[in-house]
Amino acid sequence: MWKRLSYLIAAMALATFLSCNRTNDATSMNNEKSQSDSSDEPFVLGQQLADASRAETKWRESGAGGKSPLPESEYDFWRGDLNLIAPTANSLDDEIRHVCKQYARSDANDRLKTRRSISMDQFYTLMNFANRAAVFGIRESKAEVVADGLTAIAMIEQERVDFRDIHLCLGLLYHAANKARGNANEMFRAAAALSEPEVSGYFMRFIEQTPEYRDLRTSWGYDEVQTDDGIGFINWGFSKYNPTIDMTSTIIEISKLVSSDSYQPSHIEVATELPDVWLGSRDNASLQRILSSIRAGSTVSASLRPDKHSEHRNQQFTIFLVETISDSDAQTLYQFAQENKSPSHSKLAMAKSRLFCLVVARSFVDGVDSFETNESLTRFSAGLKLILERRAGIEQAK
Repeated sequence: MWKRLSYLIAAMALATFLSCNRTNDATSMNNEKSQSDSSDEPFVLGQQLADASRAETKWRESGAGGKSPLPESEYDFWRGDLNLIAPTANSLDDEIRHVCKQYARSDANDRLKTRRSISMDQFYTLMNFANRAAVFGIRESKAEVVADGLTAIAMIEQERVDFRDIHLCLGLLYHAANKARGNANEMFRAAAALSEPEVSGYFMRFIEQTPEYRDLRTSWGYDEVQTDDGIGFINWGFSKYNPTIDMTSTIIEISKLVSSDSYQPSHIEVATELPDVWLGSRDNASLQRILSSIRAGSTVSASLRPDKHSEHRNQQFTIFLVETISDSDAQTLYQFAQENKSPSHSKLAMAKSRLFCLVVARSFVDGVDSFETNESLTRFSAGLKLILERRAGIEQAK
């Protein structure tokens, strides 16, 4: 479930971006299916995955798959394997890389048999491998590592996945191929030659697009981030982002605080907005003025660990962090948060210098108790205070 959920979150962000850019051919995903579909076909979140699931059911019922060469194990969301900021290489990477190299050496008939033998879940494992390969390829400056990721995508049957998930991988891999000192266009052509016609078309049309379309931040909702382990990828939210404080490092540090508790971060993103719903009425002119003038925002969303609550999947836990244009604006946001109490969710607010931080937790299913309360969230106070004070202090010392 979790490996598909990570792609659904990314697809939602991408669809939001595309809905604001329908007139720009370079950023319209509908172009990718123009050979068979109308360019006016709407994006219906969930429909593509539902179609893929039906195709998977037919594949299983046909019994024509054969034995997959891929290992039965998969990447562990709860261990942080799907986090592209600072992934750690493991044995599953090595096993899949070996299969990819075998596939690349096979003839067309054997490649077809391999694709037909792989399940939908394993296709998503291949995508997770490809994304990780993009990170490791840049870190090691090895184009061959990125090539293995491209081969993993070439092993996918488009009918049994959400096609948008493939595109998200291609955006990362193209960027990584260039950063790893490879020839991205030639590497994409080589992968296309190993693919079924539909996926081959995705590879070829990708390299024919404009530089803006292929740009990681502009079109694909990711940005590079430097960590202690090397280069990684953080989600990019497309909102205004002009920080004077290092918001990227700050939200990553906050995510580590979250992961040391009862949660696993599922989405860490910069260039995000702070929704006014958590702070008061949209008719509040002062609130709207501050929100519209925010320099930069970042967000971490996290999933409650299964052993913490019987309804762990129905719990929301989100931390919003923004840099305002003044200390007083951050304090005003804090006051709004304190005044806007609601029985529907729990909150913890904090302000330091120009940084304002808001923790929101709730159950989003009627009749399901929330794991958190206003009182329980205070356990994050000390850690968040230290992070904000340190980050604000670094900026003030410059």
